[in-house]
Amino acid sequence: MVLEGWEVKSLRAGKVQLTDGYVVIRNGELYLIGCQINPMHTASTHVNPDNVRTKKLLLHREEIDKLIGKVEQKGYTLVPVNIH
Repeated sequence: MVLEGWEVKSLRAGKVQLTDGYVVIRNGELYLIGCQINPMHTASTHVNPDNVRTKKLLLHREEIDKLIGKVEQKGYTLVPVNIH
C-alpha cells in the first residue's frame, strides 16, 4: 500500500479501521477505498492529513491479474480483511 509518513506512524499505533474498506480496479491497478487511518495527535503541523484518502495497493502483476480475473469472471468482490 502506498502510504504517507503520518499514515505509517498511525498504522503502527493501531489507528486503522477496515470495516468500510473495499478495493476497486482502475486502469489495471488496485486501489483501497474507505479505509480510515486516523492521524495521531502528535502529527506535524505542516501536514494536512486526509484519513479516508484512496490508497494504491502494491502487488505483483501476476497477483493483480489473478484478482482481476476472479472479479470479472466470477463476480467476486475484493474486501480487505487485515493489514500486515
